[in-house]
Amino acid sequence: KQSKAKQSKAKQTLSFGFIPSPPKRIMAATSSSASSATSPTTTLDGFTFPSCYEFPPFFTLQPVAETRMKQDALWVELILAFTRHFSMCEVNVLDVASNTALFHNKRLERRLTPEEITELFDALVERGVAEWVDRKSKDRLLIYWRQPSEWATLIYQWAEANGRVNAVTTIYDLRQGPSSQDQPFYKLDERVILKALSVLEKDQRAVVFEGDKTSAKGVKFFPA
Repeated sequence: KQSKAKQSKAKQTLSFGFIPSPPKRIMAATSSSASSATSPTTTLDGFTFPSCYEFPPFFTLQPVAETRMKQDALWVELILAFTRHFSMCEVNVLDVASNTALFHNKRLERRLTPEEITELFDALVERGVAEWVDRKSKDRLLIYWRQPSEWATLIYQWAEANGRVNAVTTIYDLRQGPSSQDQPFYKLDERVILKALSVLEKDQRAVVFEGDKTSAKGVKFFPA
């Protein structure tokens, strides 16, 4: 029995090598099911999972370092694509483990444990696309499916287009004012907004004013 179990695990590890592995192609893989025996899984909200999601070994963290690096890269791309599709900036480990399809393929009856998800989230942190809200507890993760520098560019373009340069704007107006309703950062997590503004501060294109009980937090933009 033990030898059969070892053989089964070996096959599972080996078969992972046949998963299309270039991380940059992960979204392209969602448009074709030719490499998968089954059709792609699509959520009720329109997110289509890539072909690697249909491989049982994808849900077993691989023991071989080189294979694990490829697997981590695929998972990182998938997590970023999934959170971007649903505009998720903060994710709770236990919540995504039990309440989303991201780490649970019902068709395959495969899922990752919270501990395994934490390992993958560590991989995102190592790549600079996420950070733990609390490094000790590691229960919540702030994800940057768009880098703060990218948000900074979009925000500054908005400021220029709306005559906000050399003027003070509240963070509230920036995040959810009438002039930002058509912007990709509309109602974006305030922590991500502030990360983006810190980029502009370093470039000396903005300065953030801390609010208090009587005034809202604001930002003043400067000419580039």
